[in-house]
Amino acid sequence: MHASMKSFLPAILLLLNFSYCTSQEKKATEKTYQAALLRQDITQLENALIELHSGVDRHVPLKEIRNDFGKARTKVDHALTSFEFYRLIAPLVAGIQCGHTRIIPSDELRSHFDSAVAFFPTPVKVSDNRLFAKMKDGKIIEIKQINNQSGEEILKKIYSSFPVDGQAHSAKQNYVSEQFSRYYFMFVDHQPRQFNLRIVQTETSEDNENITLQPVSVSSLVMEDEEMPIEFSMRNRVGYLKVNTFSSYSYRSRSIDYEDFLKKTFLRLKSESVDKLVIDIRGNGGGDDQFGALLFSYVAQQPFGYFKKVYRKEGNNSIDVGHPCVQLQHPQPDSFNGKVCLLINGRTFSTAADVASMFRSNKRAMIIGSETGGGYEGNTSGASETVELNNSHIKIQIPRWYYENVVVPAPQQHRGTIPDYVVKKEPTDLFDKSNDLELNLALKILNE
Repeated sequence: MHASMKSFLPAILLLLNFSYCTSQEKKATEKTYQAALLRQDITQLENALIELHSGVDRHVPLKEIRNDFGKARTKVDHALTSFEFYRLIAPLVAGIQCGHTRIIPSDELRSHFDSAVAFFPTPVKVSDNRLFAKMKDGKIIEIKQINNQSGEEILKKIYSSFPVDGQAHSAKQNYVSEQFSRYYFMFVDHQPRQFNLRIVQTETSEDNENITLQPVSVSSLVMEDEEMPIEFSMRNRVGYLKVNTFSSYSYRSRSIDYEDFLKKTFLRLKSESVDKLVIDIRGNGGGDDQFGALLFSYVAQQPFGYFKKVYRKEGNNSIDVGHPCVQLQHPQPDSFNGKVCLLINGRTFSTAADVASMFRSNKRAMIIGSETGGGYEGNTSGASETVELNNSHIKIQIPRWYYENVVVPAPQQHRGTIPDYVVKKEPTDLFDKSNDLELNLALKILNE
């Protein structure tokens, strides 16, 4: 069976298993590259993106992309360190607004990371482009400055350095909230001696309080527990289907038959006469195209289009890849015909974003959460090619397949799927996993 895996792994997450070293060691050993060689790498990167990327100008005009690369070459009039060059070209890659185009640090750059005591020590969440942190004593603070840089300046640097699809910029808040310490290390400062903060206590609103935090190693950072690929439960006569991934690899590694799981779940809903369902694809970064189409076929009420076209660019030609999801799709015999709420967020990406666009375009659910990081109209993903820059040895993973979804045109182009309801969260809600406001709202709507 023809299959295509689509998923999103920001470059920062690729660093989780890389090596780090101490700040003092990095300062002594970080390699410096001659300006002429780095300008060659920028040109190589520009040419590779334009020649290989099947949707390079999907969201940004080619003239604007070339102009940005020209400005970057002009800036390189002196030697740069590994981190300086990485931070220079990361916004160039992010600037084409394709979340599947990934910049991968070189082996030399990775070698600096192993035992670095340089990471922000406490969880940080982003809300309305403001930084909030939960301290060891349980108190929640708003961070106004870190080492004399405002929260707005820090987020601007980070946001400009990694892409989502199109202009779904609000989705970046979800990614930074999950990995703030790593984003800060890569794109802001990899050698902090300490973190001098200006904060506001959210409980008292006292401003201009100054505190100092000490950096920690990457091994000290708290990682989220890995979730099961898919789960189903009942919530007082409402079905709750949580689909954390569409990756066939993840299902095989857990010995879960995805197709069988869906079949049994929807048969149960029918046998128990359940007519209300929540489908949760928050945090789902994608996977196999067919898995996404299959899920929607279990709630579809009539035959539906999924992909309008899927092709790869070869020179000036567009070559059809023969994708099976371009064919007309059909509802399952036991398709669910009750009320549905769909939960999405900024980390709903790739195949999961395709699914969200199906629900929106076919008006099949009330959608709750925040804008998806994956495009509503489609994306460029599927098969990819990796190019290594000749001098810095930084690698770029370039997607080769251009996908166009079968959707009703949206009022705003170059965006993700926009929810019907966005839940307003207080600072305390950002860190309280026991109180799922989006799910609570979905259950309330379905039970009205």
